[in-house]
Amino acid sequence: MSGTPFSLPSDWNVASNTVEALGSGGSGSSAASNPGGGGGAYAEVTNNNTAANTSLTMAYGAGGGTTVTSAKNGGTTIVAADFGVTSATSTGGTGGVVANCTPNSAWSGGNGSFAGGAGGNGAANIGGGGGGSAGHLGAGKAGGAAGSGGGGGGGGSNGGTSSVGAAGLAANGGAGGNGTGGSGSGAGDTGSGASVGTVGGGGGGGRDVSGGFPAAGGIDTTWDGTHGSGGGGGGCGTTNTANGANGGTYGGGGGGGSQASSAGVGGAGIIVFTYTPAAGGVFGKALFVGQSVSNASLF
Repeated sequence: MSGTPFSLPSDWNVASNTVEALGSGGSGSSAASNPGGGGGAYAEVTNNNTAANTSLTMAYGAGGGTTVTSAKNGGTTIVAADFGVTSATSTGGTGGVVANCTPNSAWSGGNGSFAGGAGGNGAANIGGGGGGSAGHLGAGKAGGAAGSGGGGGGGGSNGGTSSVGAAGLAANGGAGGNGTGGSGSGAGDTGSGASVGTVGGGGGGGRDVSGGFPAAGGIDTTWDGTHGSGGGGGGCGTTNTANGANGGTYGGGGGGGSQASSAGVGGAGIIVFTYTPAAGGVFGKALFVGQSVSNASLF
């Protein structure tokens, strides 16, 4: 969704604010190749001097789309985060890249960007795991590649001590990668279905049986309990009629499907405005602005 207006609040503080963008995740692919989608990139600017009540033009990437998530003041881009790619070959989709972000430089001291994780490579009838999205603490991690039977696990999100998704095995699905805090990995399917990732971890990959289910990526608590970087979704195992798993909201890459199923969908993009009100006060404010959310929370 692009061209959507949003006005900065009347108590916006040019001396104490951050504006962050998280790009959308690429969706997985199905049919002959089945790779995982790439995770969205992250971008941040600190103490942007755009005045209160200014009307901005917003764009929010949908999962699997090609819209860069951004906020603009007229012809000036304030912040922009690149989307993860939905691949049309067996090679996993690339994660959102820093060069396509604003700022288009490595993150340092509150300004800059991190890249999203690449999706895992697919194989005939076997899905790769989706890549994890980037975040304030670092780059997203890659999804696991399809095995000889089991689907790859989704990659972890948001840097820190996150980790890549494990490759699928001969029969069982690969485990998802951990989220930024070193936990949250979804277990690969070994007979009773894979586990969903938590706190930004990747979802587990599906098993080499009909009905063996991969699992979705988790979302971390970067901003609050429902808004954060997303882990990648798990990929399908061969002979599996279950769909590839969705990437975590926000920005996680979707897991690859198979010729008998659909692929997982990537997580949407989001923009977050955080500031201390200009008039002062005990609480700061965070505004979450995206395709389906526009609300404020106090901290």
